[in-house]
Amino acid sequence: MSASPEERFPFYVGGQQANAVKDRIQEFNAVLDVRVKNFADAHPDMNVILFDVYSWFNEKLDNASQYGFQNITG
Repeated sequence: MSASPEERFPFYVGGQQANAVKDRIQEFNAVLDVRVKNFADAHPDMNVILFDVYSWFNEKLDNASQYGFQNITG
């Protein structure tokens, strides 16, 4: 499971730290992706799945009204 888009948390929205947080989350997710792929390659007898939480949450936040959310900024 990847990390969520913390830069979109109410604490960071509109703040100076949002871009730095986004960069760190994307870096973490990229490293995690490589490690999960390496693990899967080393264990061909296992089913290994990486769920992209970052994209999933961004899609929900980008289309919040379609999911019945009215306030996504806290």
